[in-house]
Amino acid sequence: MRNLREGDVRSDKDLFLTLAPILCALLVLSCGAAKSAQEITVQVPDGFAGTLQIEPCNASANADHVTLDARGVATTSACPGRGQLVTLVIVRGGQTYRIVPEDVKVLRTGDGLPVRIEATIPAR
Repeated sequence: MRNLREGDVRSDKDLFLTLAPILCALLVLSCGAAKSAQEITVQVPDGFAGTLQIEPCNASANADHVTLDARGVATTSACPGRGQLVTLVIVRGGQTYRIVPEDVKVLRTGDGLPVRIEATIPAR
């Protein structure tokens, strides 16, 4: 068994004190770099219930406010990046509520480009 000398303990402590601030800084930066959810407001026809389908990345459409047609289809210029979540703010008949990212599907191509955003609108 190795004899511990005072210098050995001090060097371990010095190493810890040197690395601790660096590790804390990396942790703070990684949390701050997390992408927030992209928010899209969706105007839904009064009687609509079912799956909504939004075509993203359409340059001629509005980015943050879209209107579904009677079939539940709309387009948006919003183009959620790889790994970016989407929150939908649903406006229907004077009521507003959110569909959280866990309940919104962003369908993507093999290389990560978004091709459709889907969520379910419940019946009233």
